[in-house]
Amino acid sequence: MPENNEFTASTDVRTGYLSGPGFTDVPVRYSVVDGVAIYDGCIDMGPAAEVAARAERIRAAGGTKDAGPDLQLKGVGLPPDSSFLWSNGIVPFTVDAGLPNAERITQAIAHLHANTGIRFVARTNHANYVRFVRNAESWSSSAIGMRGGEQLIRISDGAPMGTIVHECMHALGVLHEQSRGDRDTFVTINYANIQEGFESNFDRFTDGYRDYVDYDYGSIMHYPGTAFSKNGQPTIVPTQKGVTIGQRNGMSATDRITIAEMYSRFTGRGHTGVWRSGNGRHALWVNASWESFHAKWQEWSAQNLRLIDINVRTVGNEQRYSGVFQEGTGGHALWVNASWDSFKAKWQEWAQQGLRLADLHVLRVGNDYRFSGVWLPGTGGYGLWVNASWDSFRAKWQEWAAQGLRLVDVNAQHVGGQTRWSGVWLPGTGGYGLWANASWDSFKAKWQEWAAQGLRLTDVNVHQEAGTDRYTGVFLPGTDGHYLWANVPWESLRAKWEQLGAQGLRLVDYEFTGAAVADTLDTAGAPATVTAAPEDDGRGMGGIFGEPAGTPTATPALAGAAAYATARRDADSAGLGGLGGFAPADAAPGTAGTDGAGGLGGLHPGAAPASELPVAGGAGVGGAVLPGAALSQHGKGVTDGKGVTDGKGVTDVGAVRDGAEEVGAYALN
Repeated sequence: MPENNEFTASTDVRTGYLSGPGFTDVPVRYSVVDGVAIYDGCIDMGPAAEVAARAERIRAAGGTKDAGPDLQLKGVGLPPDSSFLWSNGIVPFTVDAGLPNAERITQAIAHLHANTGIRFVARTNHANYVRFVRNAESWSSSAIGMRGGEQLIRISDGAPMGTIVHECMHALGVLHEQSRGDRDTFVTINYANIQEGFESNFDRFTDGYRDYVDYDYGSIMHYPGTAFSKNGQPTIVPTQKGVTIGQRNGMSATDRITIAEMYSRFTGRGHTGVWRSGNGRHALWVNASWESFHAKWQEWSAQNLRLIDINVRTVGNEQRYSGVFQEGTGGHALWVNASWDSFKAKWQEWAQQGLRLADLHVLRVGNDYRFSGVWLPGTGGYGLWVNASWDSFRAKWQEWAAQGLRLVDVNAQHVGGQTRWSGVWLPGTGGYGLWANASWDSFKAKWQEWAAQGLRLTDVNVHQEAGTDRYTGVFLPGTDGHYLWANVPWESLRAKWEQLGAQGLRLVDYEFTGAAVADTLDTAGAPATVTAAPEDDGRGMGGIFGEPAGTPTATPALAGAAAYATARRDADSAGLGGLGGFAPADAAPGTAGTDGAGGLGGLHPGAAPASELPVAGGAGVGGAVLPGAALSQHGKGVTDGKGVTDGKGVTDVGAVRDGAEEVGAYALN
């Protein structure tokens, strides 16, 4: 028996059926170790006698049964609609008193909490739970997914924290990385170095499976290079030079993304991010109340971080704010939740002080439009055109482009069967592009096409029409590294944000179009904790999260119906370039004239979206450009729960009163 403190096997190799969550009666070879059927080194199939008896029953009945449509394994992880995932991502557990160094369990659970939305809670009367027990042998093991009732996670005395995380990942529904059907492209198995009789531990899952993310050498679920070696020589050799396999230090970014996607039906998706090459400190604060967001804005402003992008959504009776921060200096300002008149006045006032609107978010609240904006230092011309029909917006895009202005931010709202467009213009030169109202497939294709022509996505907007996500993007000149990660769960975006940040990419735009945060999920004993911003280590500030407001939930239109768009990581001389994400399976196909509108350089703007009606619209002002007609539906404003109406904002130059009526004034520095 190999002594590696994690895996085990024996020469007593039998053929049985791996059954349960995600895969029904799949024929596999397993080893019998101490009366337990062990598959793939550490996957517990149950007592060997029961596994053998069940295999005989299946053979007598005619062999392997067909898997149900909701129990198809997808690569190394269970599908999001599997009934064998832990409900709401909550895993009740107990720890045997005889398990030595029990703090290892605490550390492993803390690691999972810090890197996923999964929550382990002490078992009370839960019917389904895991029990951590001591294994006096040198190996550890776990079943795959929630098996029902009590299920054991066996932990050897020498197992470190990382091995326990590995076994917990099995219990959550994840197989070994090198079991993937595509593994032979990424690793070579040296069967000559494997102990005789142990070859079955290198079998693959192949038929009908797909994977959430690209092959990950750094996965905590990967075998080490000398697993089951008979001579100390490698049994697994990566085809890529210079990589290490088999680490047990902690979850990789793709491990985290796999868990996030598996459990997305409980958390929802709808988070989208755009990255560009960058350096210096950076931060992200999401899903915050105004008080929390305002405080963080002030705190990070004092540390020379500047808000560059804002996203606002309604949760219950209040607005929740998210923002992207990057290193910067100089004047800056923020004005949120304002009526059009209040917003326009502030836009004109701050323009005279050398500030330019850099990012705009428009939110529909009842029958009212509410405007939020971010201002940064700037000179030269500028433009703002809001609440416009597509024809009006496209015409303004072309007109102002001829005057040396470039669209830098776009916002779309679909209300009453009509899509209304708003945008921000600043001085610019060179090529530019706009692709609007597109399906994911159309948008992805345009993103790739224009990237090859030296354009980079700088801003994305996602809105829904008839339950389908529609993508709109602004493209400006660039040859730097870039990345797009779309329509993913929050934990997936967080993992990608941290991963890309370490690779020299900075988030420049963040969108969230999912459902409001749910207050009804059963998370008793498992609050969604706020992770503290790590200390600045020279690589950048990593402040993330916001209010612990619960877990976003999926809408019926998105739950369990995702078509994966393969993540693209094409390296070029400029750096990383890629995209990925998960689009609704019912997204409209790419058809000419209806799927996407826009063009390059204002010369070929394409056809207007088919759903658009010829509605007069557009209100805005810009430098010497006269404003259009005023918005007709800005209402009286809404309160934010504190008696504040008609906009609230902050600036770094003196006190700013809150709205035109000077109610609830804020004196902010």
